[in-house]
Amino acid sequence: MALVGREDGRLGLPEVPGWDGDAWAYRKALNALDGQVPAPLRARVTHLTPLHFGQGGTAPVGLAEARGAIEADAWWAPGDPGPAEMPEPAASGLRAALTRRYTGSPWPAFCVPGATDMLRATVAHDSVLSARAAISLDGAPDDPREMTQEQGWSLSSVWRNEELVLKLTNPAWHGEAAITRLLAQVSPSHVPEVLSAGFVPADPAKGPYLVQRRVVEPPEPVDLQERHARSVGALVALAQVQVVSAGREDELLGAGAADRRPARTAAELEWLWRAVSPELSEEDRAKLPTLDALAREALKRLERSPAVLVHGDLHLGNVLQDDAGAPQLIDWTDAALAWPGADAYLLVQRFHDMEDEREQVVGAYVEALGPEHEQGVRLGLEVAPLYHALSYLRIREFLPRELVGPFGGEVPRLLKRQLEVFGL
Repeated sequence: MALVGREDGRLGLPEVPGWDGDAWAYRKALNALDGQVPAPLRARVTHLTPLHFGQGGTAPVGLAEARGAIEADAWWAPGDPGPAEMPEPAASGLRAALTRRYTGSPWPAFCVPGATDMLRATVAHDSVLSARAAISLDGAPDDPREMTQEQGWSLSSVWRNEELVLKLTNPAWHGEAAITRLLAQVSPSHVPEVLSAGFVPADPAKGPYLVQRRVVEPPEPVDLQERHARSVGALVALAQVQVVSAGREDELLGAGAADRRPARTAAELEWLWRAVSPELSEEDRAKLPTLDALAREALKRLERSPAVLVHGDLHLGNVLQDDAGAPQLIDWTDAALAWPGADAYLLVQRFHDMEDEREQVVGAYVEALGPEHEQGVRLGLEVAPLYHALSYLRIREFLPRELVGPFGGEVPRLLKRQLEVFGL
């Protein structure tokens, strides 16, 4: 492994203009340099996964593959004493990646050395990709078909060129391609077309992939006013998808959407309490019986509201645009039948202390979805932290422990938020 001396004298990844320090965003920052890679990185780099997310004031550490020579200030090889500045979680993760001796579940195939060759085999195997994409990794991307990696972590590996987006998904999420294809057919104005889908060649256990028409990623909102407008647009677009997919529940479940309607969610509460109890303070653990009673009462009332297709991770990073500026909803890995407030929660929490702005966002969503869904939105917002706590608990269950990173802390954080919502 090559380590580079940075301006601050520490070893780590070379600084890149525009990089926000998140390990999973490093490849994206390199792409934005239009081929002008920093001097220490003479090679094209494929980012596989973060090994350490930079908690506790330490620098993030990522595992990557390279084609060509890399200039480095230090080198580390398996069996050598670990680099002094490398956090132990990163060092243990790197040892696991190189030795294939994991703690718990196996790592996804796109997170381990050899993933780039596997990806190139996938491109060669798929007729859409082989005709319209290329992964050379041997120089500047002067071929318009050349794909560059946009994201790499334990949940997915995302690549794109000017025309296509290729996403390899964690094997635990097998239904994203089928769900997305169905939604692109019923709501083509808000879900980008799926051009191809399948499994990594020779070994479906390595996971599924899908190829979509590329759409535009808008810049980050510059202020709360712009975030507010884009949040409204995202929820109105989602409502339109939900309206046209109503009555297709059996198709959605058959494609792989989870059943997370109120009764099914209530049945999972005991699992959630058992899992999170050791991570709570004694004071918060004592509140769990009251929390359970209030949650079950709210879920019982939600059963009277119509279920809808829920996206499950509707933040603005998953709301892109077509050439005309219309919202495009991507990343349907968490799609489920549930209540609509679960999706609204991720957008309106940014306006938690801004009652008027929050009400405008919620009101626009209710109006677009229909009055019969008002309780599902408003009451559903009150128990949305439980919904997302269960989502993160599922992620924690299937990820190998070396790659859990910040996902692990989301479950107790959301439980504490639920306690606050219920005034506990």
